[in-house]
Amino acid sequence: MLKRALSGLLIAILITVTGQAAEDQGEALRLAASRGEVEAVRALLAAGADPDAANSYGATPLIVAANKGHLEVIKLLVAKGADVNRKDTFYQFAPVMGALFSSHEDVVVFLIGNGLEDVDGVLPMAVGQGSVPVVTALLATGKLSAEALSGALVAARRAEGGEEIVALLEKAGAKPPPPSAFQLPPEALERYAGTYVLPDQGFESTVAIAEGALTVQLGGPPTPLEPTDATSFRAPAAGFTIRFKVEDEKVTGFTFERGDQTFEFTRKVEGEPAVAETAAPAAAVEAARPVIPPGAAARDWPAFRGPNAAGTAAGKPPLEWDVPAGENVLWKRAVPGRAHSSPIVWGDRLFVTTAVAAEPEGDFRAGLYGDVDSVEIKTEYGWRLYALDKKSGELVWERVAHEGKPRSSHHVKATQANPTPVTDGKHVVAVMGSEGIYCYDFDGNLEWKRDLGVLDVGWFYDASYQWGHSSSPVIHGDTVFVQIDRHGDPFIAAYALADGKELWRTPRDNMPSWGTPTLLGAGEDAELVTNGTSKVRAYDPATGKELWSLGPNSEVTVGTPVTAHGMVYVTGGYPPVQPIYAVKPGGRGDLSPEDGEHVAWSHDNGGTYMPTPLVYGDHLYTLSNSGVLTSYDAKTGERVYRDRAAGRGGVAFTASPVAAAGRLYLASESDGVFVIRAGARFERLAENQVGEVVMATPAISEDVIYLRSLEHVIAVGAKQ
Repeated sequence: MLKRALSGLLIAILITVTGQAAEDQGEALRLAASRGEVEAVRALLAAGADPDAANSYGATPLIVAANKGHLEVIKLLVAKGADVNRKDTFYQFAPVMGALFSSHEDVVVFLIGNGLEDVDGVLPMAVGQGSVPVVTALLATGKLSAEALSGALVAARRAEGGEEIVALLEKAGAKPPPPSAFQLPPEALERYAGTYVLPDQGFESTVAIAEGALTVQLGGPPTPLEPTDATSFRAPAAGFTIRFKVEDEKVTGFTFERGDQTFEFTRKVEGEPAVAETAAPAAAVEAARPVIPPGAAARDWPAFRGPNAAGTAAGKPPLEWDVPAGENVLWKRAVPGRAHSSPIVWGDRLFVTTAVAAEPEGDFRAGLYGDVDSVEIKTEYGWRLYALDKKSGELVWERVAHEGKPRSSHHVKATQANPTPVTDGKHVVAVMGSEGIYCYDFDGNLEWKRDLGVLDVGWFYDASYQWGHSSSPVIHGDTVFVQIDRHGDPFIAAYALADGKELWRTPRDNMPSWGTPTLLGAGEDAELVTNGTSKVRAYDPATGKELWSLGPNSEVTVGTPVTAHGMVYVTGGYPPVQPIYAVKPGGRGDLSPEDGEHVAWSHDNGGTYMPTPLVYGDHLYTLSNSGVLTSYDAKTGERVYRDRAAGRGGVAFTASPVAAAGRLYLASESDGVFVIRAGARFERLAENQVGEVVMATPAISEDVIYLRSLEHVIAVGAKQ
């Protein structure tokens, strides 16, 4: 911490002495404010830095400091005139909202006392958090409306332990709201009841009828709703409004509105009735098989999601298993450390990477949540590559690529070993995050390594958050490609597989991203396609020249492009831009979604966030973080079905789907692996227990599926 503070102060002094541009001063001030570097902030303000200097997303020093709860920094900024009511341009949040979400009571109270205008908008959350100091500060302003006080009183009376807040509100004159003049009979409410999802955000809402009235559940207890007209309802206790969308007499979703906040929920569509199990059509399975790289066999799974990230295999893994009970478990091998990298397979070898901490790591947090927090690195690590016998799980060799303190941090849901290695049967190449790229031969001899620099990969909105690199290397012929979308100087580069010589490096106009490049086409017509913020881009793999780009795209992109049917499919799942693109090869320059010559079809929403899409046979499948599985006609983009893979809410998915034998295998984080029948009708065939957290995408070789949990590599197959 001291080292970081001194570093920030040094930057501030240099900017003061050299008189750098206001833009540089603003960037330095935001970074220092986010890190809580009081003296650096003081020096920058003294040098004339704008206290309201905003980045391209409208985030100011005050906003980023409030997110982190740095009260002393906030006091300095406000004293210099920073606007406590200024909102960013992306999330439309003022500083107080970040402080509220992070439960920084002292910061919220300070902002309230220094000119906060939207006091009505703060009150419902303060009551929900049971924050007596914040409610007291809000009441002291004398600016709360009677409507806000009434709603807060209703919420406080319903909340467990809310007696003190109730007393404060009643003393301030709060009275329960009068009943709504508009009434709907219970039978008219039935069409609104159901499950609604915030597309791909790991969040779902349940609308139900209780005691003749409609309620909505949004991450807490059910909130009563009062109708204001036939399709609009208000929540007096929480200060928000819900407006249901009705199309052709069917309720398709609702809009949540509170102040300037608006969220679009989509109604969950139940799948069609289950059908009896039949074998998948042979033609469909054959069409789904990936193109095998030169030198590889159908049994090989040489990279993230197998050949060219297709995620499909020719084998027949078992339909059912139970790891805790040992059912259909061929072997289970403990791997030290933590990693989200997937296993890869070539011949009889299985390779996997990991990062082993010298001291116990902090708690890992799986599940559906939206925190942006980074891990504080306190110990050294050893980045390792393991070669295992595919049939027995026995260790063939182990190599330590690097040891030392990590040069960058990672998200609370990530690790220091996220990228998957890649092999061509002779070499094994692994990106060990900021510790570089390493190439070994099949006997474990280090052939070459290269320093890629610090891979500062994190939140586009605030560069002080580091989430960790995850893009995996790709081998094509005698070349290795890496996509390094980091803060500062993102690039894509090619290295000679034989000796690691850099063949070309192309800068990218891109914020941090996490997807892996994919090859579309072959020979001189090949295109290296990348998913990235704002745009999808393709490059000439021989020269690195950009061939075409296509947007708009999400500000956070994780999924890897997938090729099939002579096209490449790319999704982005971070709101508000959540596209799905099916792109034909051969485009040049800036393409648009309306370009029918080069864009076969597209959707401006429905794209998924973490899991990479899957094309199997004639269908494109997308899987959301919250387990919503959607099937499209891969050639036309027409939606075939949408259903919940687990059949219930609250199940998180990060691993990408894979397929074999006419089945989809969907590994959830903590609830096992769900097997879904491939085809035009949704049918859940099995729910298989793993008993451990699974974040990595499985590998398939022959008739075995290899699972990578936080603690083990597990081979699942029918015992002979």
